[in-house]
Amino acid sequence: MANFHLRAVPPDLYDALKARAEANGRSVNAELLAIVHEAIDRDSERAELLLRLERLRREFRLPPEALPPEELIREARDDQ
Repeated sequence: MANFHLRAVPPDLYDALKARAEANGRSVNAELLAIVHEAIDRDSERAELLLRLERLRREFRLPPEALPPEELIREARDDQ
């Protein structure tokens, strides 16, 4: 299993991380791993969503000048 060291962590960030770890019943190390895992999962889900949107765009044969589906979603979300 790989290891790495995180250096120069500002005290306020470390305190916030430690508080979050305690609130979740984890060590600081386990909390860092959870945060990284969540970020990777979120990126993977976002990439998968963009692929699905592109497949739908091809399937429905949207004209080239049509806004990409992700832009339509972004506009709808921002209008709320």
